[in-house]
Amino acid sequence: MALARERRFDDAVGAFEDFLRREPNHDQAWIAYAQMSKKRYMQQGAPALAYEACGSVLDRGIVANAASGQLWQARGLLELQQGKAVEAKKLLEKAVALDESLAPVLRWKAVREVDEQ
Repeated sequence: MALARERRFDDAVGAFEDFLRREPNHDQAWIAYAQMSKKRYMQQGAPALAYEACGSVLDRGIVANAASGQLWQARGLLELQQGKAVEAKKLLEKAVALDESLAPVLRWKAVREVDEQ
């Protein structure tokens, strides 16, 4: 994360990739890597690429650790940020099915409104 804070994104990508090869089930590392990827492209003025890169990292994390509610939640929140509430709700429901402690996210207004549409 220090490399990302210093905006040494290429070095940070390498560090994340090395770490995740050794620790593929480390949810927080996948999430931090996804957030860094999003930030990198947002700072370059490329929001579409930012969301794509973030989603790609989270998808890889989910493949590596499909039982991680936190990764499913992060993916759902990314969809919500893009205005894709229906898709987001499905992902968030999957997250809660895996980890009930994540249930408060289903009470968020943007998620509840999906049923009202």
